[in-house]
Amino acid sequence: MAVLFIKEFDLLINKFEDYFKIIGLKLYYLLPRIDKDSMKNTLDNYNFEAYIPTLIPLLTGDNIYSSKSVFARELIQNSIDAISVREAKDKSEFSKEISIELKVDKNRKKYFKITDSGTGMDRYKIERYFTSIGRSFYSGEEYEDLGISYKPISNFGIGFLSSFMVCREIDVKTKYYIENSEGLKLHIPNYDGCFFIELDKNTNIGTEIKLYMNSDINDKGIVDYIQNVMQDIKYAINIRYLNEKEEEKQKHIPAHAVRRKHESEEFKFFVPFSENGDVGMANYENEIRNNAYIDKYEYGILICRKKNLNTVNEDMILNSGIIVERASLSEIFGENMRISKYIFNSYERERAYNDIIVNFPSNWLQLDVARDNITDFSDIINDNGGADLLGEKIAESLYKQIVQYIQYTKERKTNIPAIFLQDVIQCALDFCGNQSLNKVLCTNLDALRYVVAVEFTEDGLVYKIIRRKARGKRIKIRYVEENAKKERNKWIGHLRRHEIKINYPLEENANHHNIQASKKTLMRLIEETAHRNVMYTYTIDGRTRYEIERLIKEIVGELQMEDDRKFIFKVLSVMLLNMTDKVIGNSYKKEPGVVFALKSALLQYFCIGQEEKQEMRIMYDELREVRELFNE
Repeated sequence: MAVLFIKEFDLLINKFEDYFKIIGLKLYYLLPRIDKDSMKNTLDNYNFEAYIPTLIPLLTGDNIYSSKSVFARELIQNSIDAISVREAKDKSEFSKEISIELKVDKNRKKYFKITDSGTGMDRYKIERYFTSIGRSFYSGEEYEDLGISYKPISNFGIGFLSSFMVCREIDVKTKYYIENSEGLKLHIPNYDGCFFIELDKNTNIGTEIKLYMNSDINDKGIVDYIQNVMQDIKYAINIRYLNEKEEEKQKHIPAHAVRRKHESEEFKFFVPFSENGDVGMANYENEIRNNAYIDKYEYGILICRKKNLNTVNEDMILNSGIIVERASLSEIFGENMRISKYIFNSYERERAYNDIIVNFPSNWLQLDVARDNITDFSDIINDNGGADLLGEKIAESLYKQIVQYIQYTKERKTNIPAIFLQDVIQCALDFCGNQSLNKVLCTNLDALRYVVAVEFTEDGLVYKIIRRKARGKRIKIRYVEENAKKERNKWIGHLRRHEIKINYPLEENANHHNIQASKKTLMRLIEETAHRNVMYTYTIDGRTRYEIERLIKEIVGELQMEDDRKFIFKVLSVMLLNMTDKVIGNSYKKEPGVVFALKSALLQYFCIGQEEKQEMRIMYDELREVRELFNE
């Protein structure tokens, strides 16, 4: 132990020696002599040692990481930490962009080079941290002594070792940011060999790490990996690489890239997080709509429209902007999170209309060593109610922002189907959880949801969407004219006299002409025909379409919205007319499939904003064509 102590002391003295140089003083010191004679029963002193040729492969291979490309993530997050610390301590202007090169040198060696203008390293930090396995500067007292609020991403002290998954040889150049620091360079020929620290007067402040890559590494695969993983980091990355023809290409990943992708969209919501464990509140008009939130808040949860409804959910969990690949919302906030209430699909139970990107501060999470899964929240969250209370805080902030958005769109009709907002409201309710003690919040959120209003007139039906306001019927039914109910009953009788029997095709065991129809099948048809935007690209295959057409009384021709936008609603209206008001509106029993289909289709048809001015009229005479098709 005495030998270890002296070594630590020697490193500390080297560190202070550099500081004394700045003020023109030279430090002299004496190393104490250890008197073994006073330790009569001690034979010798020992400490644990690691056999590097065995240890390195254990810490860099498939034992920890699932992909070799992970080395890029580890090096980038080291650069992020270094830039962040310098930004907090050094008020001078310097570049905060991370530069990456994947090229070939004059000796035809492939290399990966990453450069930042962060804190850099002095000899003390190289010896104590950079060359020490499992010791992280950011996890010790020396980092705490800096007195800054930044919470670093790195904490295990083994990330640099992942470089040896893709290379054997590494060059490092570095210069500490403190004035009068010396430039240093290292050449590491392999992980189990000896290397030396040399002076380099041409080195700039920061760190440059150059890996001479193994021949089997695909450069484009690394570039794609970086773009996929670095979703919401606070610094930009500029990548220069060679394509297969050895032509230089450039890829720029802006700071907060995932937020920038949605700059032109008004339909988005953002709830900010802070490192001290707080969940904040962003104003929709002053911060979200004008994109001020992008640079104002480092962490938070972004909810935005899916670009293509045919794709699976792109929900992401991020750690300081870096994707945690195996983490999911349901594992963190409960298994019912993100099960859509508007798409009946047992095979894609998490498919929804909006994407959720959650960027947690690094000090909120406990990650596994590979950093691709969350093992738990940290004490800063668990000591304050854990995931349940965090979910309620997110829901409360979302509720306020949704109210602001509804107020903003009150006098503006958008081109965004109402089902997208319905999905956000449901998402906020999911964050509340099934056991939420905040019943007032849940009630307020539930009151914001849309319900379908059906007005029966003497000539037909009028469909609208309105706010639910209070718990009650799924569909609100009104007879708005004196003879409206009489006319409806007359039409029901007319249907039955012509022996038009509707075996509600959305029920689980629906059977018509021996054709089985699942909820999934018909809802796919509803989504395809009712959705007016080209973003929905799903095409029903020929066999499925044939069965659906036979199911709905062998309707002739394809049911395409472009041919007759109202046709699917006419079909559903015929089905609805064959049901009693009690069955349609009963909120305490299982919702009939036709009711579900009609509600889902209308929420896709009507748009957010000026809802009271939107309606769909279907005249009884229009339903005759449906009746005729049914009877062919």
